[in-house]
Amino acid sequence: MTHLHLTLGFRWITRLVGLLLVFFFLTFVVAHLVADVPPPVTGFSGRQAVSALGLFILFAGLAVAWFRPKWGGLLSIAGWVLLRCPMDWPMLIPAAIGAGNLWVLWMLRNFTVVPSMPRRMAVAIVAPLTIFGILSANEILGQPPLLAGSARAVAGTWSDETTRLIIGPDGSVSGTIGADAIIGARIESNRTWFGRVLNWRSDYLIRGEQVRLFLNAESGQLTGAVEKGKTRLRVRLQAS
Repeated sequence: MTHLHLTLGFRWITRLVGLLLVFFFLTFVVAHLVADVPPPVTGFSGRQAVSALGLFILFAGLAVAWFRPKWGGLLSIAGWVLLRCPMDWPMLIPAAIGAGNLWVLWMLRNFTVVPSMPRRMAVAIVAPLTIFGILSANEILGQPPLLAGSARAVAGTWSDETTRLIIGPDGSVSGTIGADAIIGARIESNRTWFGRVLNWRSDYLIRGEQVRLFLNAESGQLTGAVEKGKTRLRVRLQAS
């Protein structure tokens, strides 16, 4: 395998991974807009406006790089700089992809026509990325997610100092959070083994009237957070 083949392989990795990152970004944006009322842009502070612009430019650059790697790479790096978060490693990933597009462009600068990649290498790159994309799409969009565990595994009574949950085998949930009763709540699996490996989301999600609980099953406990209105409370529930 020559340096040219490695460069061609890296070129397609940056393009495909960039496309996947754009898909994830758009999916999370749409999910946020559907689940929550979008904040008014006019209410943004100067710092928030710059961060939002940087985030948009960062991921827009990945899309542009598919057709114009030079400008796409420069846009992604510029967006990352606007975010001012060099130590925030998730944002380093799209920025690194943008830089990778520039590196590939430099490595292929002497070619007027970019050579084609060997078929075996193309399959070796596209196949795992396709599987990763399918599993990721299922994780984000699946209702319920493919191969997710059953919520029956945590049926029973769980409690700590502030919260008491009674989870039925049918997925119904009752109990209390502080002095308030949990009304009309149900529990559902919220991620698969794939999401657990990547540390996406939580094992279980409980939805009720004006309350949501995000819980992970860890060492015989249910740990996570309760969202009630604008209040967010950490919980560590023991079986009782």
